[in-house]
Amino acid sequence: MKQRIKLDRFFSKFNKFFDERAPAILAETATEYYKERFQEKNWDGKAWPALSPNYKPKRGTMMLRSSMLMNSIRPATVQADRVVISAGNSKVPYARIHNTGETVNTTAKVREHTRNRYSKEEVSRPGARKEKWVKKKLGNSSVKAHDRKVNFTMPKRQYMGYSKELNSRIKARLKAFYNRN
Repeated sequence: MKQRIKLDRFFSKFNKFFDERAPAILAETATEYYKERFQEKNWDGKAWPALSPNYKPKRGTMMLRSSMLMNSIRPATVQADRVVISAGNSKVPYARIHNTGETVNTTAKVREHTRNRYSKEEVSRPGARKEKWVKKKLGNSSVKAHDRKVNFTMPKRQYMGYSKELNSRIKARLKAFYNRN
């Protein structure tokens, strides 16, 4: 009889753990892992494709320039029977394209605008920088509204999905947490 009570307590604790704590641990581990992909620039040990030699970021590195994509990764649903991690939002509509790598074939609408022309000019004031950007004396050029065709292939730089490494981390954390409690 005592053995049965011990066994019931064990399974009660076991079920309670998997209903209450395990989904939160899983969501936290997966979110952490997916965000780490941006730092390590790989997926399951396979490096992301190299950048185009024409791409020269003004600051940061590709996929981390503004960190908006990485910061959009979050647990969307955390329940006992289901955990969903999502990425992207209205400010980051390109999340899926980066993760899956797709061909984008669409038309972009360009609004009418004025393009200012700038050039460098020498400054002769003492203590000032030698040159600065100033508007050209040629004036501004006006660009009329038009449609522009967009056709390019975004290389796959996966940061979310099934991963053997992530599964190993989840198993290790669940074991460690269960054994600690």
